[in-house]
Amino acid sequence: MSLKSGKNRKEMSSFDLMMLGNELAGLAGGRIQKVFQNGKQIRIEIFVSGRGTRELFFEPGKLFMTQYKREASNGMFSQYLRKHLSGQKIVSAKQAGFERILEIETEKNVLILEMFSKGNAIFCGKARTILMPLEAQTWKSRKIASRMQYVYPPPIGNPFGMEFLEFEQAVLKSEKGIAAFLATGMSLSGKYAEEVCARAGIDKSKKCGDVNDVGMKRLFDSIRELPKDLKPNIILENGRAVDFAPVEMQIYKNSEKKYFPEFSQALDEFFTGMEKEEAMPAISESEGRYARIIETQKNDLEKWDKKEKESMQKGELINGSIGQVQAIIDAINEGIGAKKRWDEIKSGIMKRGADDISISQIIENEGVVVVENDIKIDFRKSARENAGNFFEAAKQARRKREAAKNSMKKMEAELGTASREKPKEKKIAHGNGVSGGAENRGFSCMMRKRKEQKYYEKFRWFFTKDGFLVIGGKDASQNEMIFKKHIEKGDVVLHAEIHGAPLTVVKSEGKKISESAIKEAAEFAAAYSSAWKRRLGSADVYWINPEQVSKTPPSGTSLAKGAFMIYGRKNYVRNNSMKIAIGINFGLDAEGNKFAYPVCGTVQGISAHAKYFVFIIPGAKPHGELAKQIKARIVAKTSPEDKPFAEAILADDFGRFLPAGNGDVAK
Repeated sequence: MSLKSGKNRKEMSSFDLMMLGNELAGLAGGRIQKVFQNGKQIRIEIFVSGRGTRELFFEPGKLFMTQYKREASNGMFSQYLRKHLSGQKIVSAKQAGFERILEIETEKNVLILEMFSKGNAIFCGKARTILMPLEAQTWKSRKIASRMQYVYPPPIGNPFGMEFLEFEQAVLKSEKGIAAFLATGMSLSGKYAEEVCARAGIDKSKKCGDVNDVGMKRLFDSIRELPKDLKPNIILENGRAVDFAPVEMQIYKNSEKKYFPEFSQALDEFFTGMEKEEAMPAISESEGRYARIIETQKNDLEKWDKKEKESMQKGELINGSIGQVQAIIDAINEGIGAKKRWDEIKSGIMKRGADDISISQIIENEGVVVVENDIKIDFRKSARENAGNFFEAAKQARRKREAAKNSMKKMEAELGTASREKPKEKKIAHGNGVSGGAENRGFSCMMRKRKEQKYYEKFRWFFTKDGFLVIGGKDASQNEMIFKKHIEKGDVVLHAEIHGAPLTVVKSEGKKISESAIKEAAEFAAAYSSAWKRRLGSADVYWINPEQVSKTPPSGTSLAKGAFMIYGRKNYVRNNSMKIAIGINFGLDAEGNKFAYPVCGTVQGISAHAKYFVFIIPGAKPHGELAKQIKARIVAKTSPEDKPFAEAILADDFGRFLPAGNGDVAK
């Protein structure tokens, strides 16, 4: 089979999704941590015990586990999913029949990811009642909208679920060529239909009615054999990826290939490679002016498109919960009518709400009550009037989007007639590092390969100056996990002498723990305690041996989750200052590419583990702003050769090391 350059595949088939089955089934038992959204692109961060954090990537036509990190982005749909799915355990993740649909069932909900056509993500209750769709859609046979019952699309042929006689009858009824029938009538897609014909030794253009009994049996057997011998690969043409397959394909027997241990890895490399190409277009200097104008227009188009979708979603959410919203409005106005003080109205109304409508704020001087974190309801108007206002805003955004689209088409026409120079070669970021120097900065910040996660990276952690690993819990659940799984004989256990502190452990790993390591661990335990949030100048910390820590309380009492009993003498480290260090270091991935990664440490120990670093103290800056400032300060310290790698680290990666509470970068 010959593939023309540039004709690479854009989407996956039902068979591809079927072949991902075992890999996706491995998500069962994992817990959903975060959800990100960029338009119709949905990314779900999942922690799987024994395998670390994995990320499921979805957008229309594509679904796989990705090793690459993209810029964190959010939308109303992802915010809704985070609210309802964060912390939930995955019961199963499986394909629906032979459809291009993945169903992720959790303890309380079902998230349905539809890959076909325009694509969609539908969040449902256990009984498949739609709570919120990514996009409301109306089809001939079904409707996707809030409060509707989810209905599957009309069933498609599944050649892997048929007996021979059923298959034969279906083939003989068709007047199409055999490959065309297998592609559409059996949902195999064109490529796998050709492969089945090649394996069966039958001309793909042969009419279905002309296939004899022997040929029919060979076709059936070839279909049944197709899923066997999983051998994921990417097909290359002149070094460029043009297709992918989960099995060895006869139609590509003379093509160059790159093989992978998992199908997800092949899909990730293939589709991420396409993203890279799209993110780094090579244009001539004479095209630059047009490209900049078009980019501005494109941003306008995306802005109005986003505005339309968000306004529609808000209007639909209000419509879907019209009774609850009106009850909230009525309660506020009743309080005003009774001449209650605003603090009384607020204290009463903030207790209201339902499972699907939460109240986050009342802004009395604006006449607004905020629900679902960002939906502003005018309590001087009815719920239906509020919904109508959002629908009207969506119409206005649609008109402006169309105007921006028309303007962009005119500019693209002018670009098409512009003189072209020979494009300059541009390299792109690859793996954990960056190739090609400063040209890559924009792309490398957007996407880079994930560093393999160690077991301790799910906790608070750092290495002391003399190399001892220190871990601490982020919450009560992690304190419990550390107690049950990660405290061993010879370790040192620490805890700040204040309510709200991490269970902290210095891992001995068979060595005698030094006094300096205990001192560093004490500073760490103090900084990540509630003393930071309360902006205390210092905190006392005690240390004990593992055998002094117990989950057995005195008779007649009980212990809360994350709480422990301490028996015997406590050894104190007094007046630990509220100061930590965050920096970056460098490494090489399996392919030999350089990459940068963030590290945390104490004031005295950080220089042993970070090439560039800053010190953090309690202050006024919230997490997001502080993380960006940390990145900016560190990037400013880097040498020219290290700067691209520092810039490739996301601000969120620095934010993961910050204590609870606001802070500042020390002068």
